Parts: sequence; structure tokens; C-alpha cells
Amino acid sequence: VVEEKVLKPKFRGTTWNLQFSPTVASIIRLKKQIQANSEEDNFTTSIVKNDLKINFGDQTTHNGNFVFHSGVQGTLNRAWNWPVKEFQSIMDLPGEKIVKISDQGVIEISVSSGLAIYKFMLPAQTK
Repeated sequence: VVEEKVLKPKFRGTTWNLQFSPTVASIIRLKKQIQANSEEDNFTTSIVKNDLKINFGDQTTHNGNFVFHSGVQGTLNRAWNWPVKEFQSIMDLPGEKIVKISDQGVIEISVSSGLAIYKFMLPAQTK
């Protein structure tokens, strides 16, 4: 009876298309871009010439983009929407960060505080 009532988690793992460690300068630039695009709840990611770009808005509205991390290895084929507030909150945590992005609609951010490693999973959002 218990097995029928308890839901099993649907996420069973994924293939990571992209992995990198963001720099402090990139995180500061992210904060400035979030302030400039404060009306946006989501952002998308794309790779242009081995640069990971974060894009706010779309062509029909106020929009902007910037290079979040240069020299990435990997590809992204889908433009998922990611939650701005949650991503920024995790980036504001102290410690070393590793960001992994999957074309299957999930970002994993690992934060190493020196005492523990915290892993955060952000599912893609619909706009």
C-alpha cells in the first residue's frame, strides 16, 4: 500500500551538454544584467562561437544578452527558459561553483563551501 501511495521522483539523471565554473566577474555581470532587465522572470542560454550567452526577453520586447562564460566546450540545441531569481540566489552563495546544463531541461549548480558540497537542480520553465 505504501509503495502505491508514495510517488517516485521522475528525474533519474541526464546527460550534461555543458559544464563550467563561472568567474566572479561573470556573476557580477549577471547581477547587473538582471537589474537592467528586471521585468524578466526567465532567461535563456545559447552558445555563440564557444561563448555561453545569457539572453533576456525576446525580439518583440525589451531584450538584452551578454557573454556569461567564454571558451565553453559543448553544444546547446534547445533554448530553455530558466528562473532568474533562483539562479541568482544560488550564484550569490559563497563558495566554488560548477554549473552543468542539459538539453533535456535541467541545470545543476554545485556549490562547494569548503565544508560541504550543495547541489541545486533547476528545471526549465515555460514562459
